[in-house]
Amino acid sequence: MKYYFRVWKRFFVNAVSAGAAFRANFIINVVVSFAWIAMSFALVNIVFSNTGLVAGWTKLEVFAVFGIFEIVDGLISLFVWSGIVQIPQLIRDGSIDYLVTKPINSQFQAAFKQFEPSAISTFATGLGIMIYVSSFRIIPINLEKELAALFLVICGIVIYYSLAMMAVTLNFWFIRLENITALLTMSVVTARYPLNVFKGVLEKFVFFVLPLAFFATVPAMVLFGKVPALPWLIIGLFLSLIFIIISWFFWQFGLRSYSSASS
Repeated sequence: MKYYFRVWKRFFVNAVSAGAAFRANFIINVVVSFAWIAMSFALVNIVFSNTGLVAGWTKLEVFAVFGIFEIVDGLISLFVWSGIVQIPQLIRDGSIDYLVTKPINSQFQAAFKQFEPSAISTFATGLGIMIYVSSFRIIPINLEKELAALFLVICGIVIYYSLAMMAVTLNFWFIRLENITALLTMSVVTARYPLNVFKGVLEKFVFFVLPLAFFATVPAMVLFGKVPALPWLIIGLFLSLIFIIISWFFWQFGLRSYSSASS
C-alpha cells in the first residue's frame, strides 16, 4: 500500500508541475466550470419560480443535491477522470503496453496517472453550495445522519469510478468507441438533480441498476431525513463493492483479450 501511495504521489506532483506550465488552460477550465454551474443554478431557479416543491424537494434541498454532486464530480475529475478518458487512446495506439509490463496494477496506473488541477474549482463550488444551504439551517444537526451521508458519498464516488472504468474497458473490443466517456458524462449529469422525480421502472433503474442516485440523491435523502439511513447504507456498501469488483474483473478480462502492439 505504501508503494502505491508513493507512486500516486509522484503522479500528482508531475500533474501539478505540468499544470503550472499551462496556466491559461487552467484558468479557462475554471471559467467554463463556473459557467456550467451557473446555468444549472439558473435552471433550478426557473423551475422553482413556478412551484414550491418538486417531488417533495424544496429549492434549497435541490441545491444541496446539486452541491453534493459537484463535490463527487469534482473529486472524480480531480483525481481520475483525466486518466480514464485517455484509456481508449492508450488501447488504440498500443501505449497501454507500457502499463501492463510494469510491476504495478495496470488499472491503477491507467486511472491515476493523470490529474486535472482545475477540477478543484468544481469541488470548491460544491462545498460552497453546501455551506450556503447550511446557513439556512434546513439541514438537521445530526452527527449520525451526517456521517451516513458522507459514507454514501464515498459509495457514490466508488460507483462513479467503477462505471467509468467499465465503460472505457469496452475499448479492448470496440476500438473506435472513444466517445463512450462523452456518453457516460451525459448520463451522469442527470444526477445533479433529485432522481426520485422518476417513477416506476426508471426510478428503480437509476437507484439500483445504473445507480446514479448514489452520486447525490441518496446521500441528500439520508441527510434530510427523507429515508432511514441504515437500509441505504447497506445497499450503498453492497452496490459499491459489487461495482468495484466487476470493474476490476472486467478490466482483467479486457487485458486478456488485448493484442499487444508489439505482438
